[in-house]
Amino acid sequence: EEEIVNIHNKTNREKYFSSIMKAVREEVYSFSYGMETGEYYGARRNAVNEIEIMENNAATKGKTRYYAMESDLTAGRLVQETDKFDPRSREWYRIAQETHQPFFSPIYKHFVMEDLAVSAAYPIFDKQGLLMGVLGTHITLNKINNYLKDLVQDKLVTAYIVEKNSGYLVANSLEMPNFHPLADGKIKRIALEEIDNKAIIAAYQEFKENAKANVIINTPDDRMYVRLTEYTQPGLDWLIITAIPESYFMANILKSMSFLPVMSVITIIIAIIIYIKITEIILKPIYHLIGTTEKFSEGDFLQRARVFRNDEIGRLSNAFNKMAEQIYVFIHTLEERIKDRTMELEQTISELRNSEDNIRLLLDSTAEAIYGIDQEGNCTFCNASSLKLLGYKQPEDLIGKNMHLTIHHKRLDGTPIPREECKVVQMLVNGEYVHEEEEVFWRSDGTSFPVEYFSYPQYRNGGIIGAVVTFLDITERKKSEAKILYLSYRDQLTGLYNRRFFQEELGRLDVPRMLPLTIIMADVNGLKLINDSLGHTAGDELLRKVGEVLVQSCRASDIIARLGGDEFIVLLPHTASREAELVIRRIKTMAAREKAGAVDVSIALGHGTKSQAAENIDDISKIAEDRMYRNKLLESPRMRRKALNTIILALHEQQKEEEVHSRKVAELCRDMGEALGLTGEEIEELKTAGLLHDIGKIAIEQKILGKPGKLSKLEWDEIKRHPEIGYRLLNTVNEVAELAGYVLAHHERWDGLGYPKGLKGNKIPLQARIVSIAEAYAAMISERSYADTLSKEQAVAELEKNSGTQFDAELVRVFVDSVLVK
Repeated sequence: EEEIVNIHNKTNREKYFSSIMKAVREEVYSFSYGMETGEYYGARRNAVNEIEIMENNAATKGKTRYYAMESDLTAGRLVQETDKFDPRSREWYRIAQETHQPFFSPIYKHFVMEDLAVSAAYPIFDKQGLLMGVLGTHITLNKINNYLKDLVQDKLVTAYIVEKNSGYLVANSLEMPNFHPLADGKIKRIALEEIDNKAIIAAYQEFKENAKANVIINTPDDRMYVRLTEYTQPGLDWLIITAIPESYFMANILKSMSFLPVMSVITIIIAIIIYIKITEIILKPIYHLIGTTEKFSEGDFLQRARVFRNDEIGRLSNAFNKMAEQIYVFIHTLEERIKDRTMELEQTISELRNSEDNIRLLLDSTAEAIYGIDQEGNCTFCNASSLKLLGYKQPEDLIGKNMHLTIHHKRLDGTPIPREECKVVQMLVNGEYVHEEEEVFWRSDGTSFPVEYFSYPQYRNGGIIGAVVTFLDITERKKSEAKILYLSYRDQLTGLYNRRFFQEELGRLDVPRMLPLTIIMADVNGLKLINDSLGHTAGDELLRKVGEVLVQSCRASDIIARLGGDEFIVLLPHTASREAELVIRRIKTMAAREKAGAVDVSIALGHGTKSQAAENIDDISKIAEDRMYRNKLLESPRMRRKALNTIILALHEQQKEEEVHSRKVAELCRDMGEALGLTGEEIEELKTAGLLHDIGKIAIEQKILGKPGKLSKLEWDEIKRHPEIGYRLLNTVNEVAELAGYVLAHHERWDGLGYPKGLKGNKIPLQARIVSIAEAYAAMISERSYADTLSKEQAVAELEKNSGTQFDAELVRVFVDSVLVK
């Protein structure tokens, strides 16, 4: 989208895909980009691992061409051309298209190499959320066998990778095949149950039945330790299985265990000797220390321990003696200390009493409202902010009153809150802190406001004596949250619900009591054509009008959402299929009466109904979507024809002289066809091409089209876009799609210096060469804002002057001699 890689620039495109393939490993077979237009570009490896460049577009007529890669990473000679191919029909493209996220395809037989492969797809969207195309890469899996083998070699370990649910082999470390080729070119996958390894099969069965990731399996030869590890990615659900024999890692352990009996006997003898010495040297001083401490604890504070020697026990005895001395001194000085401490406490109490006014001032200065309650829930204090928020004048209006009954007795809808359900009251019972922001407090005048409050229990002597409650008025916050919630669940363009809200509602309504539950899928016909021609403003107006039609045609209880782009969906609970058909008929009738500016409103619709609880809602959505697409196939061509007529009328309305010019070119093309002896059908086709040759100008700004004098380079580049725009518009309507190529090429030059493709000579379609001459002549003899009007003779002279360079010389001679003589 940002054209960092310009997919429409051949050299840029080829170098991009070639460089990617040179940078990645051999198992990446190809890297490509399929587009919503059906174009397909990329690079691949051939059977001998050489890189080839792929191309599939209108120039190749839908066939895929493969070119050898040159040294500068661009396409060289043509190597192969296949049958017609549309990337949008491939499974990897459809998966990415449906999931809207990167995804791996199921494993499949590679279409060139004798190997299994998996495709990875990555959808690319534009800034409006519309799918532009899908990046895809095809990866062969044979190399994984080698990786597994390298990892486990010399370790007596075997390893397998299988699909978790099916058990089909993906890779293995034993160099055994993961599939068998069949005579018809297809393959037969090998399941884990078919291999000759009963331990692995048993472990896999244990995993499937009991979800055990570590399994021990006894075999006749050994004991196997098996580990099963899940590996998942979007689209992949694999199981990595490794097995190791017990003999591999137990051999050294068993060898070491033979020395254990001898070492045990030696250890016991040493332990006995050590015990005797410890008893003689250590225990005697310890017993003496224990006896001394027992007498000291009984109240004999003069007891002191004897120090036998200067070892650990001696140091412990010294420490005890010091402690005993300190306790003795402490006891005798305790009374004086108590007197001093009492005086300090009295002074502190005095200071606290003196600071009571300061505390009150501090509470009243806080913006946060605060009040206290006792065990019965009665108010014990309140600050100025709480009085203000609750509508009271002075603390006496609240102190002593039960705060639950005064400010917290009802919910927002007026239903009462029983005292036992009040969270503040419950906090007084269980002592757990409370934080709440979904309730209201009631003012003295009977009005309420949303609050966020915190309630903290107060303790004294281990028991709850009350609580402190702080609260804030969060009215403005709730308004902001409501606005944010609205925006998060709404489509900004139409005001309808968005995909996120729809998914949540679908989960809520997909329950038996809502049956029958109907889904209507809706798709706006012709939106891309309108966007490309009349601009996204007109397209946005069309989307808004479709939203209005859906709202007016459905019930207030129905869920209407825009999924993105031109897709809408309606969820109708308690609605059977017959009722849904009436709703669809009502939508179509109302849409037929509406216009978005000059554009008719046309909607493709389809529905599916879930009548039984066992039915899957995703299957119902698929039914609705399939029906909608069938309806779109029927209605979309008619809508595109009408939209094309609207575009032509809009162009002629904006540029009156454009209508005169187009009709003059059409007449000259008709006369030229007659002069060349074309058939009646060919002449009519040529005339129509002349009439529509400048239809792409509908997307060019009027100030550029009508600018007098010389255009700037940027303005001229904008003007030069109109053949490509016209080509895209006409390609969408089957009846005139053949003319799209003529319109695209009508500004090409005989000498190859024209645009947009730089075609030369007879590579320019005959019809385009005729339109080019007729348009140039008609423009020269008409009034123009950017140049003087020429006479017929001057115009002929200009044609002849540019004959053989800008124009086909032979056609110029026919035009001058046979058409202008009439």
